[in-house]
Amino acid sequence: MADVVRMLRVLVHHAGRAWGTAPDGRTALLTDRRHLVRGGWVVRLVADDDGASIDLPGAEQGQVVHLRPVHGSVDRLVQHADAARRPWLLVHAGHARDVTGVARGEVAVAVSLGAERLARPSGRPVLPDVTPTPGDALDTLRMVYKELATQHRTLVDVRFKLLALVPAVSALALVGVVSPGGPFAGVPRAVRVGAALLGLVVVVGIRLYDVRNSQLHDDLVSRARVVETALGVERGVYAARRASIAPVQHDTALRLVYGAVVTAWAAAAVVAAVGLTVPG
Repeated sequence: MADVVRMLRVLVHHAGRAWGTAPDGRTALLTDRRHLVRGGWVVRLVADDDGASIDLPGAEQGQVVHLRPVHGSVDRLVQHADAARRPWLLVHAGHARDVTGVARGEVAVAVSLGAERLARPSGRPVLPDVTPTPGDALDTLRMVYKELATQHRTLVDVRFKLLALVPAVSALALVGVVSPGGPFAGVPRAVRVGAALLGLVVVVGIRLYDVRNSQLHDDLVSRARVVETALGVERGVYAARRASIAPVQHDTALRLVYGAVVTAWAAAAVVAAVGLTVPG
């Protein structure tokens, strides 16, 4: 029963992040990257004296952070982590960090921060209460911000070009593969099958490229949000964005488009393999 309550709290925490209504900044999520709900714990970031909250995005790698379970005991959390040997991830304030070295303290669990990972934006500034940096450092931040914006525009431009070209070119090529006339008129069945499989592989490859493009896009947005906050911009181009509501999301649209194209190429390969054609 205790595990059920714990998982419900984790599920509510995930739902809050998805809707942009995450709990206060001192509450975080310690979770297994492979099992975000089943292997997760809602925790509270605490100092040794239960004082000031911890600036997770700005923390250095290897820094020790103290956590207190919101539900359940410290002993239970440590046993849960040690028994499963899970790759833990600490999600807080729109950022996520790998953590290692889960160890029991007197009133809290001590973990060592690892590399930073991407997480869904919280809708609040990434680095709260940061004053603008003076002098040359401020100029450097502006130069970095300009380059981030340029890179972001380039990735978005590539995505839209692929979305326009891949379905259109695939539709024309598919008609040639499955119709009795056109460039494949009179060719052996094996050639049609090979052409369909080649198209399928190419589209899957483009989809993988687009997934990596999306990862880089999210990384650039995350970095730009940090720079905006450091510059003292409260609601800029990247910070405090309105959270998307499923299914009105970029990733959902991409899956629909590429899923349809991949399915069409797979169907064309089957049609060519069994020797069927459609009227020209």
